[in-house]
Amino acid sequence: MRRDGVTARRTLGTAAIAVALATGTLGGQAQDYVRANYTKFEYRIPMRDGVKLFTAVYVPKDEGQRYPILLTRTPYSVAPYGADAYKASLGPSDRFTRDGYIFVYQDVRGRMMSEGEFADVRPHLAVKSGPADIDESTDTYDTIEWLLKNVPNHNGRVGLYGISYPGFYTSAGMIDAHPALKAASPQAPIADWFVGDDFHHNGALYLPHAFSFFSGFGRPRPKPTTSSGSRFNFGTEDGYQFYLNLGPMTNANARHFKGEIAFWNDLMAHETYDAFWQARNLRPHLKNIKPAVLTVGGWFDAEDLFGALEGRTYDLIVSNPPYVTAAAMRRLPQEYRREPELALASGRDGLAHTRAILAQAKRHLNPGGLLVVEIGHNRKALERAYPRAPFAWPELSAGAGFVFVLRREDAGFPEA
Repeated sequence: MRRDGVTARRTLGTAAIAVALATGTLGGQAQDYVRANYTKFEYRIPMRDGVKLFTAVYVPKDEGQRYPILLTRTPYSVAPYGADAYKASLGPSDRFTRDGYIFVYQDVRGRMMSEGEFADVRPHLAVKSGPADIDESTDTYDTIEWLLKNVPNHNGRVGLYGISYPGFYTSAGMIDAHPALKAASPQAPIADWFVGDDFHHNGALYLPHAFSFFSGFGRPRPKPTTSSGSRFNFGTEDGYQFYLNLGPMTNANARHFKGEIAFWNDLMAHETYDAFWQARNLRPHLKNIKPAVLTVGGWFDAEDLFGALEGRTYDLIVSNPPYVTAAAMRRLPQEYRREPELALASGRDGLAHTRAILAQAKRHLNPGGLLVVEIGHNRKALERAYPRAPFAWPELSAGAGFVFVLRREDAGFPEA
């Protein structure tokens, strides 16, 4: 999408989509396609310690070929439940649905319809002495092993993906991975809840986010259920005033949680980066990863790119940062002004975010790694700002000059 203009086609297309969504047309057609082309199965897959995890599997009805398996493990529910209740869409997008995969959705241990005890950001066990020593890596391994033995018509290749909290389960599943796991994509993944993700930023508690999330998600689940529970009733639309009225942190339990939310109690008990938090830092275990990995992060995630970038290096980094110039911002049509300015604007010349990426990219690239960045119509400004950088400009459908490529080893690669 061009950020410095708008076309009548885009406006009409957006309006048509809005109408279709309002009437349920698109959702209904997509669900009809899934039901017509896939058969749904529900299983309780046994783990090595005997705990069974609820798993929904959608298998293509066309048996003329074998299909790869695409697995998502989530703490948020694999609804709808029931062998005759179908999701409206499968996979990351409609293209995956129509290309044909065996789609697998699993409630992680202790959540929703799965057995066992749930643990937030369960620590990884580097050393395991027996079947009772489980973590999210072993649960992923055991799930893949069972699928390969019991689901028909697969081709022996498995992909794993997830966004945000499911991104954590994707990252954990890559460690000591099953040989059949060929590719994984953790997207905006949780990596360390104390240093840089979600509930602490450099150790400072992000109170509204933590309170709002755990007031619902953190409620105990004594037995398997299809219900996600109810959201917390703040009693006001003024969130700032709510937290002012809350007073000392001890009032969260005294007035609202009554000590029933285990991880909130952990948050309150562990105010420093102690052994509790260190055990929940997944990054030290992300070594000798065998599957191909595509990590995705966003400038506007609660994780602030920490889970995607901190301490990690990649063969390829692709970025689409804001790149609208100050002059172009002043000319934007009214519909764009409904978006936050920070999603579009990038300083006087449209390169503020690109400069930050160039300054830091080298330390996140492996030898031979590539940086690919979209910059809109700012090629001339970029080449004036970095005259020694040997930018390559691939020819795309929109033409050349909109996306540059740099190799890590290129002479003139900008550095901080």
